[in-house]
Amino acid sequence: MNILVIEDNRQERALLRDALSTVSIVSMRVKEADRLAAAVSCLMAERFDAILLDLNLPDSAGLDTLAHVQARAPEAPIVILSGMDDERLAIEGLRRGAQDYLVKGRYEGPQLYRALRYAMERKRLVAELEARVTARTTELETANQALQRDLAALTRMKEAVRDSEERFRALYDDTPFMYFTVSQDGTVLSVNRFGATQLGYAQEELIGQSVLDVFDEDDKAAVVRNLADAFSQPARIAHWTFRKVKKDGTVIWVSETVRIVRGAAAPVALVACVDITERKRAEEQLTHSRNLLKIFVEHTPAAVAMLDRNLRYVAVSRRWYQDYQLGERDIIGQHHYDVFPEIREMKEWQDIHQQCLAGAIERREEDPFVRPDGHTDWIQWEVRPWHDENGVIGGIIMYTELITERKGVEAALVQAKEVAEQATQAKSEFLANMSHEIRTPMNAIIGMADLLGETALTEDQGKYVRIFRNAGQNLMTLLNDILDLSKVEAQQLELERIPFDLQEVLDYVIDLLAMRARDKNVEPTCYVSPAVPRSLYGDPTRLQQILVNLVSNAVKFTGQGSIELRVGPNPEIPEPGALLFTVTDTGMGIPPEKLEAIFESFTQADSSVARQHGGTGQGADCRLPRPGPEPGRHG
Repeated sequence: MNILVIEDNRQERALLRDALSTVSIVSMRVKEADRLAAAVSCLMAERFDAILLDLNLPDSAGLDTLAHVQARAPEAPIVILSGMDDERLAIEGLRRGAQDYLVKGRYEGPQLYRALRYAMERKRLVAELEARVTARTTELETANQALQRDLAALTRMKEAVRDSEERFRALYDDTPFMYFTVSQDGTVLSVNRFGATQLGYAQEELIGQSVLDVFDEDDKAAVVRNLADAFSQPARIAHWTFRKVKKDGTVIWVSETVRIVRGAAAPVALVACVDITERKRAEEQLTHSRNLLKIFVEHTPAAVAMLDRNLRYVAVSRRWYQDYQLGERDIIGQHHYDVFPEIREMKEWQDIHQQCLAGAIERREEDPFVRPDGHTDWIQWEVRPWHDENGVIGGIIMYTELITERKGVEAALVQAKEVAEQATQAKSEFLANMSHEIRTPMNAIIGMADLLGETALTEDQGKYVRIFRNAGQNLMTLLNDILDLSKVEAQQLELERIPFDLQEVLDYVIDLLAMRARDKNVEPTCYVSPAVPRSLYGDPTRLQQILVNLVSNAVKFTGQGSIELRVGPNPEIPEPGALLFTVTDTGMGIPPEKLEAIFESFTQADSSVARQHGGTGQGADCRLPRPGPEPGRHG
């Protein structure tokens, strides 16, 4: 037995401990506390079978002490330890929930044990009694509440019964359905106001008449049969769809639900009708649209298959049969994986089908397709969902196209391109080699001409030396151009990025061609905008080549007048350093339709030009990539 002794007097605690130690019936475990705070800590730490409590402690006094202990251990029985002068306080403690009290003094073990057992038993009995009282009180309260509910329900029932007829009549008359009650011989016993109004009648005009009077003439025989079947099977609820005729002759489609119920004297039929004319018309239009779609799919000149959500064929084009060699086999209604069993082993295709049924659109520009005989074709395909009239995905449509032949053409083009590139490379290498082979003897010829020109020569000899020396230099220039062309084609031409003086380049170009221009009475001039810096960074040699070609062409095709080379900022390119070089002459000009053609290699504006002025037409095509992220433009 686990006992907590709450007593601030050390002597009293020793007497209690000694007395409890003499109890041999049960094992006693005693824990002591000399203050309320210490007692609260003990009660929070463990559970005690009983508590011996002194009400007056250093940190709490009287019934407050009892209340604090009860709050911390409401299940533990309490025996108050009272002095002779505190007995009235102990009795009040019993009223407040303590189970017993003992007068302090000499304690005997049996006496203490009996007091503790009595307190524990009393606590148990009181708890059981309180539980029974609580349960009985709850039962009585529940019964009383049920009785009150029954009384309220009875009152409401009486009110409901009183209002039921009115509500039913209002509902019956104004509900948006046509209701009839019909006898077994087809006589209309009642009709709601909405039903009569929908048919263009007053209620009195229909009651007592034959229900066949409002049906289409072609449906009357079927109505009689169905009504007889309904009365012969009263437990079954029947559903019909027939045409009814309004008073003004308008025909409408109605869906009827018929149930046989017991009437006052005989069974009657309760008939609920709803106008489905619009739905019927929409269904007919939908059926027509689906038929058109099937016809379209069947006759479309492409491989198309339409499948439902279960991947069963709904419509198939003739091309589908041809491309997949299905012959005369009827696959409408069959599962796609039954028509192509190999797909059952291909998880990728199964995932594609499920993704498209969820709304995705999948396509491939090219995909291998292995036929049952092992032959591989290439197909281009697309799979997308199709939607029904409600916008719900109804299945998928598959479009495929055999591209095996196109793949072969593409492979042949790639091979031809590789052959052409090899031929171009070989040509470039040949030109480069030949240019180098010819350059050596040409340098010797030019050098000998220079040496010969320094000797004593007659006027005619000097003239001849100058002629073949100029011819050699022209031929050397042509060889340099051929070598540059071979480098460009071999993608080996690299532009320099060095500082240079723009004015020196321009002066060289003008000086180089000035004598030839003056021989033709043409005056070459050069204008440089003040906004153009003189010191630039780039490849002066390639710039000089381009300008020489352009000005040389201008000299070639200008019989008289002037030639102007202008340099200024390029207004079409906002980045700094972009320059525009313009060559203007008073020559023969170029027809507008030939402006694009002259910038193609070895192309001249007119075939007679070569006869009159010479040249091959190479000079206009002198474009080079500029040393930057974008190529230079030429026009």
